[in-house]
Amino acid sequence: MDKETAQHPTAMAPEASIDEASSPSATHAPQRSGLRAMMGTAGGFWAKLNNDWIFNLAGLLAYNFLMALFPLLLLFLAGCGLVLDVISPATEAQIQRAFAEALPGDTGTVLVQAVSAHLKKSAGLLLVVGLVAACIAGSRLFVTLEGCFGIVFRLRGRDPVRQNRMAFGMLVLYLLVAPIVLLISILPAGLISLVDPRGQSILSLLLSDGARLLIWFGAGMLFFGVTYMLVPHRRREWRTWRANWKGTLVASVLLVLYEGLFRLYQQHLLHADNYGTIAAFALVILLFLYYLAFILLLGAEINSWAAGQRETAADIPGILHAVQAHATVRGAAGATAGMPQEEMQRHTRSRLMRYIEAALRRRGRGR
Repeated sequence: MDKETAQHPTAMAPEASIDEASSPSATHAPQRSGLRAMMGTAGGFWAKLNNDWIFNLAGLLAYNFLMALFPLLLLFLAGCGLVLDVISPATEAQIQRAFAEALPGDTGTVLVQAVSAHLKKSAGLLLVVGLVAACIAGSRLFVTLEGCFGIVFRLRGRDPVRQNRMAFGMLVLYLLVAPIVLLISILPAGLISLVDPRGQSILSLLLSDGARLLIWFGAGMLFFGVTYMLVPHRRREWRTWRANWKGTLVASVLLVLYEGLFRLYQQHLLHADNYGTIAAFALVILLFLYYLAFILLLGAEINSWAAGQRETAADIPGILHAVQAHATVRGAAGATAGMPQEEMQRHTRSRLMRYIEAALRRRGRGR
């Protein structure tokens, strides 16, 4: 080693740094750290899904979908029949056919025929009682959905007055929007039939299928977006497209994928010859409703994660155990438990509920 090198040991530093930068380990270090971050995020999101009991809640929600399906269809067909029976009976039949095609396999046809037969046989007071019961059963679905979103978003539920107002408002909204969406879904097939009455052109079939997928994608964006904005008990700043678009987009894409993947699954695995007609019918409708419930909750989880909420240290039974046995949620709910941003709302009761509670307190003091 010469004197200059000995006197200035840092002279070789630039070359050494160039060699280190050009080494494979230095090149792949940022990639490895980025991959680790992605794996950590995916692991945390998966832990949040499991700790929030999303798979169990999807089963609960699917059962409520099943219980509300017949009443909602009763309200839907009764409303369409009341409006379109006089104006355009052919349009009413097309809407019924489109609704039947929206459900998997032959389940939609069977349900529509059953409800139509029920409407034709029922009259007068019996029909009114059936419609009132259908309103109540249909609104309970949104009450259950609010409870599921409360777990996902770490929210308290509304008081009974606001909860029922939300539930009936959502029911009326969807009963008004659903016929419009189905009417729009009918238009492409009608326009293509004018150009190609025999349906022999491959291009017309592709355009018809493509238009149908686009319409269902738009309907999914509308359905999921409005649900994420209005059903959770959140403050107004969270009821925006910016706060909910990620989960809405993912859920809508998965709904469109159902059109192809679920039908292939049904055609190859859910034959009536394998299970029997009744069992195959039950499996098809239950799997479809579970899939719909799961993607609805998955989109909510994505919005919750995007809002900054993370997985808890334990699942729901673990949190309940920590509360009862140790009178704390610190060990089970994680470091962010109880922070204001976790709740995303100011919990206030309605004026009617506060008046009732104050009256009950005054009555108790009077005794």
